[in-house]
This record gives sequence, structure tokens and C-alpha cells, in this order.
Amino acid sequence: MRNAALVLTTALCLGACATSEASFGSYARDRITREDIEATLALNAYDAVRLLRQRWLSGQVTIYENGTLVNQGSTSFLRMLRIENVVEIRYVDSVVARTIYGYNVRSAVLEVDTAVR
Repeated sequence: MRNAALVLTTALCLGACATSEASFGSYARDRITREDIEATLALNAYDAVRLLRQRWLSGQVTIYENGTLVNQGSTSFLRMLRIENVVEIRYVDSVVARTIYGYNVRSAVLEVDTAVR
């Protein structure tokens, strides 16, 4: 019984460590950080997404910059956005995006945080 409790405790600890490690940094599937961007040769935000999370571009996306709607259904804004100004890019799937941004949003959302340098 004691060994079973020890095995269970160890398994839970290992699971928690694996979950927290995969939830940030370059392994986050829903986020591109400044650190991730600096590890690429991307010239604009589109290049960064294409190089790091290409699947985000597989369908239509709605783009928000610093919480403001910029573009629906086109990635042209990302192509114009200089990479030096991008702090972070987050992917929000369409179901969650509809909850956050309202029922008019029918696609996934890319949230781009920028800072003018």
C-alpha cells in the first residue's frame, strides 16, 4: 500500500512538471514570445508565424493588435508589421475567440502585442 502511494505521488509530480514546462516558452503551441522571434530570421510578423507556427495560417484568421480589431480574413497586416515592434503573438481558436470577442468573429484570432521602440 505504501509503495502504491509513493508511485502515485511520483506520477502526479512528474505530470505536473511536464505540464508546467510545456505551457510556456518556445514549446507553447498557442503563443510566440519575443524570445522565440529573436531565434528566427523573420523580417515581419507573418514570417515569424510562418516559421514558428505555420498551422495558424491554415485557415482564415482575425487579427487584433493590442486589443483592437485590425483585419478579418487576411494576413496582409502581419506582412506589414515589422518584427522589431512585436512583443508576443497569441493564437485563440474560433470557439474561444467567439466567447472573448463576440459572435461576429467566426474564425481563429491572432492577438498581436506590439510596442513601439
